[in-house]
Amino acid sequence: MASSLPQSLEDVRRCLKTVREDPTTELDRHLLEKFQAQLDETNIGPLVPTLLPEALSLLPSLQQDPEPLVKLTIKLLQPLSFTEALSYSLTPSSLAEALSSASGSISLLAVQVLSKAADSASDTAVVAGMRDVVAELIVAYLSHDVDVSSAIGRLIERLLAIDHKGDDGPGNDISMIGDDDDDDTAARPRGQGLMWRRLFHDRDIYSKFFTLTSHGPSLDKRQRSLAQARLLALLPPLAALDFGAVMLPHFPDVEIAFGLDRGKEGLLHYAARHMTNYEEDDLLHMALIDFGTSLLLSVTPGQGLQSPISVTPYSSPALDFVTRTGIHSRIIASHLSSASLKLDSLKKTYLYGRSANYLATYATTYPEHILRAKVDTAAYPDDIIKAKWDDDDTYLIDLIDAHLRKVLERSVSNQAANAPSHDLHVLSSLPRVSLRPMLRDVDRWDVLDGLDLYPVKALHSHGAHQDYFKTLATVFHGPTDADQHSLASEAAAARVFFLLYIHRFPNLFSVLVSTAGTVALTEQALSALGTIAAIITARWAPLPADPPEEQARYVLPSEHQLKSLLRRPPQTRLPATGLDVMVQPPAAREVIPFLCQKPEAYRNLVGGRGDSESAAFRVAKAKYDTLRKLHEALKKCPDEHGSIKASVAQAVSRGPWCRQDNIGASVATLEL
Repeated sequence: MASSLPQSLEDVRRCLKTVREDPTTELDRHLLEKFQAQLDETNIGPLVPTLLPEALSLLPSLQQDPEPLVKLTIKLLQPLSFTEALSYSLTPSSLAEALSSASGSISLLAVQVLSKAADSASDTAVVAGMRDVVAELIVAYLSHDVDVSSAIGRLIERLLAIDHKGDDGPGNDISMIGDDDDDDTAARPRGQGLMWRRLFHDRDIYSKFFTLTSHGPSLDKRQRSLAQARLLALLPPLAALDFGAVMLPHFPDVEIAFGLDRGKEGLLHYAARHMTNYEEDDLLHMALIDFGTSLLLSVTPGQGLQSPISVTPYSSPALDFVTRTGIHSRIIASHLSSASLKLDSLKKTYLYGRSANYLATYATTYPEHILRAKVDTAAYPDDIIKAKWDDDDTYLIDLIDAHLRKVLERSVSNQAANAPSHDLHVLSSLPRVSLRPMLRDVDRWDVLDGLDLYPVKALHSHGAHQDYFKTLATVFHGPTDADQHSLASEAAAARVFFLLYIHRFPNLFSVLVSTAGTVALTEQALSALGTIAAIITARWAPLPADPPEEQARYVLPSEHQLKSLLRRPPQTRLPATGLDVMVQPPAAREVIPFLCQKPEAYRNLVGGRGDSESAAFRVAKAKYDTLRKLHEALKKCPDEHGSIKASVAQAVSRGPWCRQDNIGASVATLEL
């Protein structure tokens, strides 16, 4: 049954007529919002042919904030396709004029119309033919207000994604479109590449990327900084689609005019090396670091190996680019420098945190590369060129190791200070094989005292801080499904690290249980429970049967060597899984009874968001979730651990709160 038309329809028509006759008359915002809320998919169709033209024709003559009418217009456009929307006198010239409007809402209306084209390769080709519209898209993206610029950035990415020709597209010698086996990608029709050609093979439009971000007289410093930051944000997602298009030169005369090498450097080089003066602008400094981080993720190891700029299977065109242009060493050197530790709190938050994120992204995405990377000592300050493996080479991983040692030692010596969360993020992102004790002589696996147990000691020395627990949880657990680029040895290395840690600090579980039971320290309690859960669900792998080769720089012990290192008899069976750890002492004596015990009811506390009762609920729920993970792990061993399994099953059936006592207090808490 057809839905009736909104009751306020006639009032809206009269409102629009009144404003048309006298453009100074104020729009009835409340009426238009009420009418818009009454529109749905059942009644909007009959209104579009008459009401949409009225709204569109009125917008150019308005002498007031058009936002209420624009919102209604966008609502009326919803059921229309791109081609249908254009039939309502939305010409290329009117769309270009709307994009250049000083009114953000008018510009957003044009963006909404153009966004309809991003669902169809043929419609995107139509947009590519609107030269003035594409030109205004670039201008508005680089110079309009934040809302408009963000919307246009998403639109450009969508248009180029659907217009991509795949391996035959622009810059096909270094083409990146993702995994061809992906169902969505395979089903998506390939575009004609017209939008790519419009942006990168139309001289006037291509040159706008340079002229609107350069140091010419047309822009003040603030406008130029914003435009430069926006270009840096746009390029990585485009590089993920087609690295060659954004890197290769297209118009030598344009590129030479802005300082690029003829025939060698393109837009990506301009943005990375020639455009910004980051030393005098913290905003651009942050944007450049974020640019490098996003670029590392745009093309990952194994992609683009046919291109001449990617030389190893554990690198990528993106990593090679940031390395050759100096961005890579500059970001890392600034992070590892002792000067970085003396930054004021604001810069440490926005610059040091970003450089740490870059380093962590590099480590997780390119683990083989970071283990092999040797550094040019000339690119790094003298204060960090200290750790060397031999007399000839300086490895980047050694410099990172030295920096982390310094940071963690300072943190341990100053117990009142906050945990170095940025550096712990880096530590937890490094390949786990690099975290194992540094043993220079692989013939001495039986000498525990000869091992450098960093970062085992440092992580333990700071007590129950939540960031340290989270770091331990990440390292102990081993690789996750999200770790697509992790090394094959990561699962085995996680087990080695855990066994070394628990051997050196056998009170780990008592600390975890004590912290998890302290509801007043909610975040610490939750992170302690998270660490227990990470051990239960750990993804570990067995060690190799044969001893490691002496010439290998990063090696794991054999199972026999690990037993010797831990001073265990050869016949001892070391825990192979997280469940093995839980069902053996000390975890069986401390963790399992804690997880199975009935929680306190906190009946004397007042409920409410953020108070102790709410904290108790969060901790009890996390504790119960951890118990359930233990229960699921036990169910996979049907013929073992009978008594433990019975106790855990009984606790799971009881639920997160005690059901026998203090019912009222429990219900009050659960209602929060």
